[in-house]
Amino acid sequence: GDNRNSDPRWAGGDVYYVDLPAVPAGTLTFQPTSVHIPVEWITGADITPTGSLIAVRSYGEVLMWPRENGQSVEESVGSSGCTVSSQNEKQGEAVAFGAGSDHYVTVSEGSYPAVWYFGLPQEYHQAVKVSVARAIEASQLQLAEPLVPSIQATCPSTDVGTSFGSVQTSQIDECSGLAASRKNVGMYWVNNDSGAGPTLYAIDRFGKHLARLQVSGSSAHDWEDIAVGPGPEKGLSYIYIADTGDNYRSRSSVSVYRIEEPKVPEGRDRNDDIFVNAQEFVINYPDGAHDCEAMFIDQGSMASAKGTAGRVYIITK
Repeated sequence: GDNRNSDPRWAGGDVYYVDLPAVPAGTLTFQPTSVHIPVEWITGADITPTGSLIAVRSYGEVLMWPRENGQSVEESVGSSGCTVSSQNEKQGEAVAFGAGSDHYVTVSEGSYPAVWYFGLPQEYHQAVKVSVARAIEASQLQLAEPLVPSIQATCPSTDVGTSFGSVQTSQIDECSGLAASRKNVGMYWVNNDSGAGPTLYAIDRFGKHLARLQVSGSSAHDWEDIAVGPGPEKGLSYIYIADTGDNYRSRSSVSVYRIEEPKVPEGRDRNDDIFVNAQEFVINYPDGAHDCEAMFIDQGSMASAKGTAGRVYIITK
């Protein structure tokens, strides 16, 4: 191989962020944080739509960090995460929370990989909903303090994984990113790793191939992760694509693409391409090139209160 297993540069990931403008204009720069996640080979990340739970995936495990009311992302992942349920997959690659914040899904690389589904216990899910609702109420009333204590800073117990099926198309042969749709119930967007064209696919928890997107205005140098979250127009859902792979740290800049998430018409042929237009944001690092396979978009009431809704977070590998 490339001897990266013994290279200290791959011993954990650093967290960076960037705020994307409404319209691309010039090269942007990732902003470093003080957070270093001491996990080797980080391959994916996500945040619940409520913004209350953050997940990071590596080849061998899934870690989670609850985010208390009033916390920034950095304050949350700057603490010790804890290991939650995962499956021993061939090469753990992608993780995504469900649109209802009540479960998460993992998929590995390779042909026809299993789709693993992990429930979040109902009591924790209910606590999240109550906490978020009270935070919104406090914000609307312009109260200085939340009405109830925030969620405890402990990771939830998670259900044992269940596989309802495997990816059922050979078109997805190197799954790298995974994100739950906000506009299409039960649908997850998937991207292939480097070498594939500018194409996204949609599957369900059974692995059934549902749709295919052709992303105009983009190239696919090394797409590594995708995420769904808010963007410049309030009330709309956007898909973000991280073209941030750089195994040998040789790229002078990387790109993040943003597209408005489409609604897939019911009954549409899965191979009848849906064409979407992307905005490309060219971004560099302040401290030299990095390899990155993990991205998520800040969202939910806590992000809104912090003014960070739509902020792009990445974690280096």
